[in-house]
Amino acid sequence: MQIITGFRAKVSFLKTEEGGRKGYVASRIYYPSITFGNKETGSQFEIENLERVLPGEQCVAKVILVSPEFVYSELKVNAPFEVREGSKIVGRGIILEVF
Repeated sequence: MQIITGFRAKVSFLKTEEGGRKGYVASRIYYPSITFGNKETGSQFEIENLERVLPGEQCVAKVILVSPEFVYSELKVNAPFEVREGSKIVGRGIILEVF
């Protein structure tokens, strides 16, 4: 059985006027919650080929999960998820591959 610790995803961050962040997201120092429906875990983002992403922009990111066991059943290619800061949704994504 493969132990999944994270995934690679295409992520779209909401614009500020849509309720998204006011500032940019920096690679490797961004730790949002990831939710799949009512299942949630913490994460660390490593953004590919960019140092930062502004509100309203898209990126591809490696997402390392803090507690993958809480969302394990949801970790499938093409599964949608939300990026949250507290109760606030700041982005949405689709899983491209799991690892």
